[in-house]
Amino acid sequence: MDNKSMSRVGLLAMTSVLVAAAHGAVLKSSMSSVEAGRVLPLQGQDFHEGTFSLVLVGVFEEHTLRDVDVGESGTFSVELEISANLRPGQYQVVAFSAEGEREAALDVSVAVATAAAEMDHSDAAENGEAVGTGARADEMAIERSMAGASWGIIGLFIGLAGGLGTVLVKRSPLTEV
Repeated sequence: MDNKSMSRVGLLAMTSVLVAAAHGAVLKSSMSSVEAGRVLPLQGQDFHEGTFSLVLVGVFEEHTLRDVDVGESGTFSVELEISANLRPGQYQVVAFSAEGEREAALDVSVAVATAAAEMDHSDAAENGEAVGTGARADEMAIERSMAGASWGIIGLFIGLAGGLGTVLVKRSPLTEV
């Protein structure tokens, strides 16, 4: 084989490895938004055979929802119970393989539960101070806005420290040995 043929064979082999690695597993739902405390229908397609963990991933938190076993068909259909104490916001339902590889993800919006009587506050402590037996949506929004302010202040201090360090380095006298 000449060099041109070898490079084509190498390119073909590399392309087939990339295609095999990106097998295209997909998560789908008939709903893009769900209220906390409700059920989210979820379907998986084009998965390889095995067990997968479905995890709800938010900005500051993760919640393991359940494990699913996928057979030779590569598909599954489940109903995921979303905790009534979950903070409203944007999340991703992520399917992780048994090896911890991220296989597929689906963006989901979680809304405030409309019926306060349905809320279960048994795990309120793990979800933060605003989610308690009397928390209102505006209280949760205030807590979330304060969290952003804290990070802004930290960023300001880091910026000021970097600027001060630059000024001090520029003003330090050079010493010759």
